[in-house]
Amino acid sequence: MTLPPTWPSLWVALAISYAVAGLGGALTDIGPWYWALQQPDWKPPDLWFGPIWSTLFTLAAISGWLAWHAVPWPHSRRRVLVLFGINAVFNVAWSADRKSTRLNSSHRCISYAVFCLKKK
Repeated sequence: MTLPPTWPSLWVALAISYAVAGLGGALTDIGPWYWALQQPDWKPPDLWFGPIWSTLFTLAAISGWLAWHAVPWPHSRRRVLVLFGINAVFNVAWSADRKSTRLNSSHRCISYAVFCLKKK
């Protein structure tokens, strides 16, 4: 039996999603290193990033809310919560890692691969 969607649970999902977005935004350091990057011509204007990320986090909250109410079993609801929790942790960790190291491990691997290709 699925749960009927309730508005208070949507507000909780939105609050958690915006808290994750706010924490990630607070940990993101856009400094001289970012502005020194060669930006592609197709990069959207900087003013678009706030509305775009807000829309993405709103849609993530709504999808989590719908998934929570769509599953019929309690263990499946826990799985939904765990998966969205893992996503939130990775989202914040990504921002924290980028602030502390400027490059996370995947960026290092990509940078090394580009370095190796340029040497040839």
